[in-house]
Amino acid sequence: MKLILGCASTGARYTPRSHRSTGRSDFDAIMTGRRIVTTIRKLVEEAKALEAAGVRYYHYHARNPATREQTTDTGAYSALGTALRAHTPGLILSFGASRKGVEVLASVEHFGEACRALHALLPCNLGGAEFVTLQAAAELQVIKDAERQGLVKIDHHRSEVEFADHANRFQPSLVVEDLSLSAYSAFGGSNYGSTSSQVQFEFLKNLVQCRRIVGGHHEVEWVQLLRSYAMTRFCIEHDEIDLGETGQLNVTILFGFSPRLPFPSSYEEFKKTVRLAKSLEDIMRLKYGHGTVTVCTGAAVLPTHVAETVGPLDVSRDRGKIVGPLQRLAAYACQPDSEVDILRFGVEDTPFLVDDLLDIHATTNEEIGRSVSGYLERYEVECETAPEVVRERLLTNDRAIGIDGLTPHGVHL
Repeated sequence: MKLILGCASTGARYTPRSHRSTGRSDFDAIMTGRRIVTTIRKLVEEAKALEAAGVRYYHYHARNPATREQTTDTGAYSALGTALRAHTPGLILSFGASRKGVEVLASVEHFGEACRALHALLPCNLGGAEFVTLQAAAELQVIKDAERQGLVKIDHHRSEVEFADHANRFQPSLVVEDLSLSAYSAFGGSNYGSTSSQVQFEFLKNLVQCRRIVGGHHEVEWVQLLRSYAMTRFCIEHDEIDLGETGQLNVTILFGFSPRLPFPSSYEEFKKTVRLAKSLEDIMRLKYGHGTVTVCTGAAVLPTHVAETVGPLDVSRDRGKIVGPLQRLAAYACQPDSEVDILRFGVEDTPFLVDDLLDIHATTNEEIGRSVSGYLERYEVECETAPEVVRERLLTNDRAIGIDGLTPHGVHL
């Protein structure tokens, strides 16, 4: 068994204006993202160190260096992508959409929903990424609307044919409503602005098409469990979206992000969630005749919730040992039957380390990476570092464009 190491380098969650004071200076230093790198120069320096340490998957949300808030600036994505391809050619790049925050919401209000992910239009040779996350939080408004219409049940007990039929009968609502998500956050974590499911439906449909045009690959993030699963399946089944029609899909599971995707208390719970993601292969093969789902797992736990995730391990040589969230996730991913492809860590998800005394310390991506690598060694799991093997594993039906600016379909950009 070999795991690909992934780093979520910045993220949308921990910014100066995303959190109120908790009354604890150590927690506030973590939750306002004071140690998160934001400038291109420092990001490249950090990425070079991560690549040297074995990281091959690099996930990034652009920040405004002056304010340290998340931004919709496509130039920031392009600049970093171009620099990383020059200095860290072994990395597979993943860009997250611009989800929330004061600057993102202001941009969405003035320029519309599309500005959240215009960087999805960037081909690799113009600073784009192999992956751009297409479905995570805001897009769940679509499936919530389908639930209200009685077309989708998030317990997903319908037959394969019935789910597809109901998905394709969906008519998105034009009603504008506050877009909120039950998420763990000290302040503002559920605020994604105001929009309609019709806007979100068109947004998803157009993004998937854009990724086809530039030869990009498909990636989604799960921030709830059953609803995120239903949303991903909806995007596969709906004939106007056809997510994963190339036969490739990467699913990132963010354990602990919300009450609907709690941090697993047992390996069986962890494995069941991963298996649910892998089961989408059956849906893709039924519709397209082929399909490969890779799974990336991350521990998205706030420092204020660490105590709820601490407990005895129930696997392998460390059975009974009291561990924190990242240690538990690493131990679970290292099990021979985990079906995990990418073990994701980083300051986007858990910008802290928990020591043997279960005290929390602010940290950096490099320090977290060293800790995770230690767990791989402890469990005798190899880190997959060969770039060609990583590409083959993650980018099934690789259609990345060449430097001539042509997509595989011959479309000039």
